[in-house]
Amino acid sequence: MAASQMNVSYDQAFPMALGRVISNLVQFEFGLRVALHLQEPAPMPTTVLRTLNVGDVLPENFLTNWHSLKDLIGASLIDSQAKPFA
Repeated sequence: MAASQMNVSYDQAFPMALGRVISNLVQFEFGLRVALHLQEPAPMPTTVLRTLNVGDVLPENFLTNWHSLKDLIGASLIDSQAKPFA
């Protein structure tokens, strides 16, 4: 619904719409990270997060690396071409 139809100024509607877009991108990135992590042949880590101390190093995977959303999408496209859905 447009801001003019809701009796809301654009100063109020724009931040709300921007927040929705950012929230959707964050949710998409996390979902993509989980999907790529589950497709990895590596075993699931057995590290209990509550036992970690500052400076401890975790094994790198799609959940713990700093790849951008662009890199994650590229990895998912490469992976989907290698293993098509059944």
